[in-house]
Amino acid sequence: MINLILFIVNIALFYFVLYFFKIPVLSIEHIGYWPLLIALFIPFHIGKDIYTVLGSAENKDGNVYSLASIYQKGYNIISVFASGYQKAGNGAYVFFGLSGYQEAGNEAGVGIGIAGYQKAGNETGVGIGVAGHQEAGNGAYVFFGLSGYQEAGNETYILFGLSGYQKAGNEARIFIGLSGYQKAGNETYILFGLSGYQKAGNEARIFIGLSGYQKVGKKSRALGLFSTLKADWFFINKARSVSASGFFIVFLKNLDI
Repeated sequence: MINLILFIVNIALFYFVLYFFKIPVLSIEHIGYWPLLIALFIPFHIGKDIYTVLGSAENKDGNVYSLASIYQKGYNIISVFASGYQKAGNGAYVFFGLSGYQEAGNEAGVGIGIAGYQKAGNETGVGIGVAGHQEAGNGAYVFFGLSGYQEAGNETYILFGLSGYQKAGNEARIFIGLSGYQKAGNETYILFGLSGYQKAGNEARIFIGLSGYQKVGKKSRALGLFSTLKADWFFINKARSVSASGFFIVFLKNLDI
C-alpha cells in the first residue's frame, strides 16, 4: 500500500514540475507518452528486492535500487545518480550525484557528489565532493573535498580538502588541507596545512603548517608553527598512581586489616 501511495505522489509531483515549466507531456495530445512516464516511476518487485528508474519505494524485506529517487527505505539502498531521502538497515549509497539525507545502520556513502546529511552506525563517507553533516559510530571520511561537520566515535579523516568541524573519540585527521576546529579524545593531526583550533587528550600535531591554537590537557599553545603539543605524562601517571593507592587503601579498610 505504501508503494502505491509513493507512486501516486511521484506522478503528481512530476506533473506539477512539467506544468510549472509549461511542458505539455501529460496532455491528451501526448497520451502516447503516458505508459513510458508511468514505467519510469513504477517500483518493480523482483524476488525480495525492488527496482525502479525514478520512483520511490519502501521495502521491509529486501533492498531498493534506482537511478534516482525522492524516497527510499530498505535493508540496502542504492541510487546511481541522486536521492532525496534514504534510510537503510544496513547500507545507503549514491554513486554519482546528490544525496539529501542518508541514515543507515552500518554505512552511508556518496561516491562522487554532494551529501547533505549522513548518519550511520559504523561509517559515513564521501569519495570526491562535499559533505554537509557526517555522524558515525566508528568513522567519518571525506577523501577529496569539503566537510562542514564530522563527528565519529573513533576517527574522522579528510585526505585532501577543507574541514569546518571535526570531533572524534580517538583521532581527528587532515592530511592536506585546512581545518577550522578539531577535537579528539586521543590525537588531532594535520600533515600539511592550516588549523584554527586543535584540542586533544593526548597529542595535537601539525607537521608542516600553522596552528592557531592547540590545547592538550592543561597545556596550550598559540600560533604553533610545525607544532606538536603532547600531554604531560608525568602528571597523568602520578594521578593514576594516587588513584590506585587510594583504591588499595579503601580495599584494605573493608577487609578490617
